[in-house]
Amino acid sequence: MEIKPEDELSNIVLFPVKEDDPRNQVNFLYEPSERPYCHHASVRVDEKERQVRCKICGAVVEPFDWMLSVAKRENQTGR
Repeated sequence: MEIKPEDELSNIVLFPVKEDDPRNQVNFLYEPSERPYCHHASVRVDEKERQVRCKICGAVVEPFDWMLSVAKRENQTGR
């Protein structure tokens, strides 16, 4: 039995092609919070009240904002 090239090509399924290189796409957009933010580096986690507070000024800190600031600081210092 002889297989013709046209028959072989009919079995090929093409995958969708993206126009842009995924490495050029932004994974997230950073939008600064409108709320005032405490810039002290030390926090206290209150499990009972489920709050994060600054150890120095006592301000309630948004947990995500605090973790983001720690991650940015570590990237700047090269840890």
